[in-house]
Parts: sequence; structure tokens; C-alpha cells
Amino acid sequence: VINELRGLSHGIRSGKIEIIDNNTFRVPNFYIDDKAPQAYFLAGKGDTVVENGTIVPIMGAPDGPLSKYDGQDVLLKLPDNLTVNDVDWLAIWCYEFHMIDELTGLSHAISSGKIEIIGNSTFRIPNFYIDDKAPKAYFLVGKGATVSEDGTPVPLVGGPDGPLGGYNGQDITLKLPDNLTVNDIDWLAIWCYEFHVNLGHVFLNKRVIDELTGLSHAVSSGKIEIIGQRTLHVPNFHIDGKAPRAYFLVGKGDKVLENGTLVPLIGAPDGPLGGYNGQDITLQLPDNLTVNEVDWLAIWCYAFHVDLGHVFLHKKPSPYPPQTFGLKSEVTSGPVVLVNKKTLFIPDLRYKGNHKNVHFWVGNGTEPTSAGLVVPDEEGSSGNLHPYQGENININLPNGVTTDNIEYFGVWSTEEKLSLGHVILKGIKDVPEVANLKGKILNNNFILRLPKCCPVYSIVTINGCQESPSREFKPNFSVYKHNATHFNNQSLDLNTIDFQPYNFPLECRSGKYPLDETNEESAILQNGSLLVKGAAISGILTQQHFCVDNIENEEKMKILVCVPEYKMQEAMFVAYVTLTVVSTFCFVGTFFLYCFWLKIEDIHRKCFTAYVLAMSVTFLSLTIVQIAHVEDGGCTVLAENQRSAYFYTPIIVSIVVSIVCLVLTKLKIVNNDRYRMNDYFWLEKGMTYKFMFRQCLLTLVIMTICWITDMLMSFLDESSGILNAAIIFEALQGVLIVAVFTMNHYGSSYLERHRIQEHRPDTLVQLKNLNEQNHSCE
Repeated sequence: VINELRGLSHGIRSGKIEIIDNNTFRVPNFYIDDKAPQAYFLAGKGDTVVENGTIVPIMGAPDGPLSKYDGQDVLLKLPDNLTVNDVDWLAIWCYEFHMIDELTGLSHAISSGKIEIIGNSTFRIPNFYIDDKAPKAYFLVGKGATVSEDGTPVPLVGGPDGPLGGYNGQDITLKLPDNLTVNDIDWLAIWCYEFHVNLGHVFLNKRVIDELTGLSHAVSSGKIEIIGQRTLHVPNFHIDGKAPRAYFLVGKGDKVLENGTLVPLIGAPDGPLGGYNGQDITLQLPDNLTVNEVDWLAIWCYAFHVDLGHVFLHKKPSPYPPQTFGLKSEVTSGPVVLVNKKTLFIPDLRYKGNHKNVHFWVGNGTEPTSAGLVVPDEEGSSGNLHPYQGENININLPNGVTTDNIEYFGVWSTEEKLSLGHVILKGIKDVPEVANLKGKILNNNFILRLPKCCPVYSIVTINGCQESPSREFKPNFSVYKHNATHFNNQSLDLNTIDFQPYNFPLECRSGKYPLDETNEESAILQNGSLLVKGAAISGILTQQHFCVDNIENEEKMKILVCVPEYKMQEAMFVAYVTLTVVSTFCFVGTFFLYCFWLKIEDIHRKCFTAYVLAMSVTFLSLTIVQIAHVEDGGCTVLAENQRSAYFYTPIIVSIVVSIVCLVLTKLKIVNNDRYRMNDYFWLEKGMTYKFMFRQCLLTLVIMTICWITDMLMSFLDESSGILNAAIIFEALQGVLIVAVFTMNHYGSSYLERHRIQEHRPDTLVQLKNLNEQNHSCE
């Protein structure tokens, strides 16, 4: 059973249409008056009802156009070459009349009602307005995406020859010349030959689709217009001009492929695309193609065999119910889903329970008022609402109330006359009817609604959400049955579950990542929550904290969660910030000492000065982020291969190179101590080089420990004492570096003085003995 006919004119209506078998429709209670000329049932494919569909005859009725029906049941039989799987819509089409938009007036007060196309060559323009001040103005028809002077003039039926005069709401009729039909033209306009300008126009068959999704080379555009059957107008087109052998391409299917058909630009030279910087361009499909025969338009680089940007021409209607925003006030929730005209699904509902006489509430208007109605909660109770802590609930509207006759849904305190949050339902289209279950056998399936990261028919890619109509929403996760305190860790049979998505773009301060089966154990609970256990994240997450979707180049669907953020206790935070500030002053002070007080003579001091300057900027930034609570929403989470390339590899290479250099330096020092004992230069400079070696060694030890703790932090529990110690150690880097250089310098000096003092008594004894010997000799 599908919906009833949506009548647009001539009193057309029906009951719920039944699909009886693969090629038969039953239309109950069918109405149409006898004034629709050349009207037929038509079936076709695509998201728009068009004239080139297939005529579907009424079984048992004479051939020819429809006559009057007054509540009869009719059976329709598709032709032998079609089944219900081959069509997207069923319509009643009038071949005599075709309605298009009204005139878009640009000057001289031009306007009209909706224009009717009668037959193949006649236009009826109701309620036509134009002032009498437009010199040499004529109706003109032509082809293409732009109105131009080289069109063909069209006379008014019964009107005087010559330019247009003033009209003030009259109905007029235009007749195309004998050599033209409506299939030969794309627009109707009023043109002023005196000043060579377009005063107003209408496109006969114009449809606006999305803009180009740019993937490379700065490709972008405005909303693309499909005009007629073969013309595409691309406004505000950008491409950098550096893509070799790039061409516009059209093709069929849900994936852009190289075997599409080249599409030339009107008015542009043949050959690959150059650079464009916001120009409007027009494409004309080859003679053997129409827009109904292609699914996508793309820019393809033949040199590297890649898609630079694309747009899909036909959007599949969503098979899932519509949704609106979430509650945002003292009561919060995820997006409210209109399951059908009697049922609302509210995910991740949160309310502290701190108000009196609070109820779910519906009514008319832009916000809740006392004139609204109480809606029972998920248990059917109309009493005061209890607190909610992220539950997912279904709300059934009371008798006589549907989404058709209410304009908002919210939470209202009748005692305080206060709205705690609401969403607007007015204007939401395509809300499903309530299923009529009478006489049907119900299966054991239950519906499990899950948050989907991207819109329907889109998947997650490295560049965000991207259309991919072929990827279906088929979760393959374990689903556990549970009660209030325990769960059964044996998954339910997924064939007994009807998974229904709603769009929820998960927002994370530090980015999101897909759970990995090798690192985290996870399962969906029957109430829609996520059970997860892993090194970085563990616990039960409500639907506010995860989403599921297909990921590019991944066969199975994935669960995506936010990267966990480490949150310190207050005392720990104060200690961390204090030590970070102290380290900042230490680094800054050391930089100024080396840069302005001491002479930077050797390469060692130059390197060290550059190092403390870099660390000064680093710790100053870190201090500002901590104290000012700067948001880090601009940060992104690196994929595993990116972490290796941009983080782990440079650190490991730096450590290895430093160790090798220090080992070679130490060998050189030992070698010089052994073989250059009497070398005056080494005796003078050796202590300096040994001092520099110790400084570099200690700096390497401190930085290596900090780098290692950085890498280990993601594997440590937030409450771990080791993690707290690592954080404190990191915050103390400036203090430790200053201590290394200060204590090393003064410590070395002290040890040297102490060594001299220890050897001084021996020297004095030797001198005394020598004097005594000399005296004896005398």
C-alpha cells in the first residue's frame, strides 16, 4: 500500500493505492472531472513527473483519454516491458495543457500568473502586466540558457501587430510560428529592441540542482540550472587552470567514471578546460543525450584519471521519515524524527526534572502557549515529566491530533507557564501516513533508529560527506538485549531488526574517528545506546556521542565517536597551568640571557638560542590556550598513516639522529683525551666541549622523555597517576632545561674548584719538602 494520488487540478483524488503484483496498481475511490482534455495515467522514472513517461491503460476501460470518474475503483496494468521496480512515480498527465512558472519581471512592472502551454505551439499568459513606457517591446522565444536578441518574435493571438502596449492584468494568448514547437525552444521573453535589453522572461523547463562538489584544483560553482532537455547552466564556475587534460563529462550510474561522454562548453574553444574565476558557463549535451539519460556531471582529468568535481542530476527521494531540529533550551534532544503523522521519535532526551507540572505539549503558533494540549509521555502517562538522561523515546500524539493540524511540539510547565524547549513542525513535507495494520500479519521485527553521520545516500570521506547513492544503510554491528541493569552479550539476529537512520552530524572539538574492532569492543544496545570498551574510551554512550555510516573505501559500516578529551581535576589543572607559566618565563628568560647578555659566538649557542626561542613560543601558546580556554575546533584528527608520517616518524628520526651525533661526539672526546693529552688546544678547549656535550645529552633525555609520554598518553587512563606525573613533567620542561644549563655550569665549576682544593695540600707538601731539601743542601 502506498500513498493516495496528490491531486493538483480537475478534482483529482483517490484512496491509498495498492500494488497488487509486479505490474498492477489498484486505485480505489478515484475521482476526476470530465474537463481535463487529453488526460492519461502515466508512469516514469526520476524525481520529477515529465511528459515522456509511459502511458498506463485502465483495465476494462476503452482506449483513449480519461473520462469522468466519481469514486470508482480502477485497475492499471503496466506494459509488458515494465514492472513496478522500473518506475518511480504514477501520475495523471494532461497532454493538451502544460503549466510552467510565471514571468520573471526585470523592468517596466512586468508580471503574470502561471503560464499554460496548450498543445505544442500555444501559450496562455494569465493576469499579464506591463506598463506602456517600454519602446519597441516584443515577445520573443529562443534556445539556450541565456535570453538574447536573436530569438524569434511571437505575435499575440487577436492582438494588434507591432510593439506591446500597456496591459493591466488581462489574459493573453501567444501562438508560435508554424516552423516552431515548444520542444524547439527553452525560453519565452519580452525584449526591448530600442535598448537591447531583456525586460522579463520564463524558462519552459528549468530545474535547479546542487552546485559542483569540488574535489581538487579549486573546483566550485553556484547552483546549476537544467534548462530544457539538453542544456546545463553553471554559474560562478571556478577552476585553477592547472589540471592537465580536464574536461566536462556526463554519465550514468552512482559513481563518476572515465567512460562518460564529453560535454562541450557553448561559445568556448575546443580542448581541455583552462582557468575560470567565477564566470557563468553553459554546457550543451550531445544530440543523442537528454538530461533524463544521465545521472551525473563531472570534471575529469584524463592525465591522472581522477574526478576533480561533480554533481548528481537526480536525487533519489529519501525512504526514511523526515526530521527537524532538536530541542534546545532547558530540555535538549537530538533531531526530532516525524515517524508518521501520529508518532514522534526523540533521541537523546535530557531534562533535569527541576520544574513543576511539566508535560509534552503541542499546539499552533510559533511557540508553546497555555492554549496547547498535553501529550502523554512514552509510557502513556499525562503526569509530571520525570528526569531524562539521554533516553531515546517514541511519543504518540493524542486522539484527533496529527502533524497536519499542529504547528509545534515542545515541553511546557503548566504551573509556571514556561516553555522549556520546542521545535516547529509546520511546513515539514512527506510525513508518512499511519500504517493501517488491519488484516495484516505482523512480523517480529522491531525498529532501531540510529544517528547517521551524513545525509541519506551520502558517505563519510576525507573531504567530508559525499553523495554515493549505491551505499545502503545496513549496519552489521552486534545488538544486545538488556534490562535496566544487565545486558546479554549474545547479539540478536540482525534479520529481525529494521534499522532506520536519522541524520546527525556528530560535532567534536577534537575530531572524530571510527572504532576499530582490533582495539575496541563495541555493540549497540536495544535502546539505541552504544556499549564500547577500549583503551581510549569505555562506557555506555548515548546517541549524542556517536554516529554510524559508510566510509569511503571501507566495505563495512563504522561507528564514529569523538576523540576523547582529557579533563583534569581542578587542583591538577591549577598546578599544570602554574608550572606552564613558570616554564614559559624560564624559556623566555634564557632566550634573552643568551641573545642579549652572553655573546653568541659558536654554533652550539646559536642552536640553543633558536631552541629556547621555539620553546618560548610553544609554551606561551600553550599557556594562552589553557588560561583563555581557546576552542580547538580547527584541529583535525590524523589517520593512522598520517600520524606515522607527520608525528611519529619525525620524532623517531630526531631522536635517532641526536643519539648518533652524541655517540660520535663522545667517541671524539674520549679519543682526544687519550691521544691529545699534551695538546695545548685540547687542554684549553676540552672542558668546554665536554660541558656542551653534557648539556646536549641532558636536553635530549628531557625531550625524549616528553615525546615518549606524549605518545603514551593516549593509552593511559585519565585517573592514572602515571599520566598526571607525565603531564607535570611536560609542564616543567622550561624549569628542567634552565636547571640543566645552570646546574651543569655551576656544578661543573664547583666540582672543578673542589678537585683543585683536594690536590692543593699535596702540592704544598711537595713544595715544603723541596724547600727543606734545598736548605739542607745549603
